[in-house]
Amino acid sequence: MIFKLAYRNIRKSIKDYGVYFFTVALGVAIFYVFNAIETQTAMMKISSDQREIIRLIVAVLSGVSVFVSMVLGFLIIYANQFLIKRRKKEFGIYLILGMTKQKVSFILFLETLMVGTLSLVTGLLLGSALSQIMGIAVANMFIADVKKFAFVFSMKAMIKTILYFGVLYLLVMIFNTLSISSSKIITLLCKQENEKIRFKNPIISALLLIAGIICSISAYYMVVDSKTFFKILRLGSNYGEGILIPIGLGIIATFLIFYSGTTIVLTILKHTKRYNRRLNIFTFKQLSSQMNTMVVSMSIICISLFITICMLSTAMTIRQTLNDQASGKSPADYCAIFYTRDKKDRNIPELLKKAGFDIDKQSKEYIYIKAFIASQNDMSYKALLGDKYKNYEKELETINNAGWSMMSISDYNKVAKIYHHKQYTLNNEYMILTDYDIPASYQNKGLKDKPSLTINGYKLASKYNSCQNGFVSMDKGTNPGILIVPDYVVSKMKPYTKLLIGNYHSSDNRKTEDQFKKSIDSMITNNPEGIGGYLLRSKIENQLSSVGLSLLATFIGLYIGIVFLISSAAILALKALSHTGDSLNRYEILKRLGADDMMLRHSLFKQIFILFMIPLILAIIHSVAGIKFSMFLLTSTALVSAKYLLSSTLMIGALFLMIYGGYFFVTYRMSLHMLRESS
Repeated sequence: MIFKLAYRNIRKSIKDYGVYFFTVALGVAIFYVFNAIETQTAMMKISSDQREIIRLIVAVLSGVSVFVSMVLGFLIIYANQFLIKRRKKEFGIYLILGMTKQKVSFILFLETLMVGTLSLVTGLLLGSALSQIMGIAVANMFIADVKKFAFVFSMKAMIKTILYFGVLYLLVMIFNTLSISSSKIITLLCKQENEKIRFKNPIISALLLIAGIICSISAYYMVVDSKTFFKILRLGSNYGEGILIPIGLGIIATFLIFYSGTTIVLTILKHTKRYNRRLNIFTFKQLSSQMNTMVVSMSIICISLFITICMLSTAMTIRQTLNDQASGKSPADYCAIFYTRDKKDRNIPELLKKAGFDIDKQSKEYIYIKAFIASQNDMSYKALLGDKYKNYEKELETINNAGWSMMSISDYNKVAKIYHHKQYTLNNEYMILTDYDIPASYQNKGLKDKPSLTINGYKLASKYNSCQNGFVSMDKGTNPGILIVPDYVVSKMKPYTKLLIGNYHSSDNRKTEDQFKKSIDSMITNNPEGIGGYLLRSKIENQLSSVGLSLLATFIGLYIGIVFLISSAAILALKALSHTGDSLNRYEILKRLGADDMMLRHSLFKQIFILFMIPLILAIIHSVAGIKFSMFLLTSTALVSAKYLLSSTLMIGALFLMIYGGYFFVTYRMSLHMLRESS
């Protein structure tokens, strides 16, 4: 009998479970997808280094999964509260008819078990389908063979998902039991009165709204303007504590805007002709009532959406930037940089040959060049900027100004030739080569006036009025500046580094590179006084590091971002449904007064649409400054390029349309069902 009743209740209340089911199924799918990566990649033919990267990603995502499960646990319990509230009268009737609280709790237990099992199975099916797409994406990034692709289902991820969500459902069942046990029959049967609408003083609201806007603009300015940002960072006892000031201002601004904005908008609307048409008075009064009781919730939802947008856009931009760098920063197979301390200026290729690696035989082409360090008295930002230096002195403290790398024009042209870059000529002139945006912006301020510099006793004019794009070491986007000078300027100088750049002759570059590394280690061991150390940049290593960072940033950004998006949309949906349920008697009165179904549906749609859009619009406005701030921070590490921001924004828009739009649709359909059911 109890089982039949629980099953009948599920069938009868299936539409009430819409948001709950949608939330749990999506949560399960996302959880499974990101925990199935290890199994998805197990059958791929990839190198041991690539396998290590995947192990690292899996380990990080396992830690993130604990946080995600906590967020989803809160969300499931919160959604369950809505269902309990909707059915209080039903439970009260059960108790009046003689059913014990234990039996009512058992009915709820069975219902939760049925809905939980159904949503778990649906989520796992959706997750297993999405994980195949994820597997293909990972394979493409690792350039693995996907021709032999086969459907893979991760038992490990499934067990982990069932275990985590099983614990969450157990908590929900305990919560339901406690909720029913502590309730009185009169409390369950009596409908809770709607909260009284408190009208706020328009003048006070206007002042608070202005204060909120000022706080927002101040917070934006603090993080967008570089000079102000560095000043803010220095505030407080520890460097960096000052960042809490714009964060705090942003939170206060969000609260003030939601607290006062509704009153101001409603006051303005009252003075428009459209306000008195159809059910607009009712619609906006309903919205005002709802917003006044959701100030804190709307503020949290807005901030959560802001975090989601910033995380997703940053993750996507990092992925695209690193993918671009992987293809563009490795124009040769290797670039070995040797830090020398040998007074005899020994020949590196000869030392390598003695160590067992003949560079002439192993490379189809290579160059052997030298680099130097310019004296700080000759070359510095102060020398380059002149009188302008004092305007940027504080900002330039964060940029390494220890010493400028310097190279002869003939050696650089050798690099340019093997990299297929532009070659140059200098006649008693110098030029600066860089591909790092932040240092370049300051260097260009100085080069604009084409200042003359005295380098190693030689007076040189600036060939160009801006930096030239390029690099020597294969680290695209991280070259802070190399001074290129005529050969005679460095002819008598002792080199700081010696470089070998070239392309392997062998088809098995991995094997050749391993031999190269072993020979370098042997050479350094046998010449401890000649070579201080080395740095090897190779096409293989660059691709591995770029793919690893790209995947890690993408997965963490997507995982946390999507969960925050689901949480924000679900809380908003449940708040909207709860308000619709509390306002059903108002819709009944309107119907008696002559309002037809079309007018009621239109009013309901408008309320839910505006409710979903308000926090999203404010979050988008916040995120303009937030994304610009994250771009500023990450550009200094060469992890992002602003040119990929538009494509990232389009992808985020599509994701929001699917998830946020999906919740809006489900909320509207459920609200409509509640409206029809009440009549």
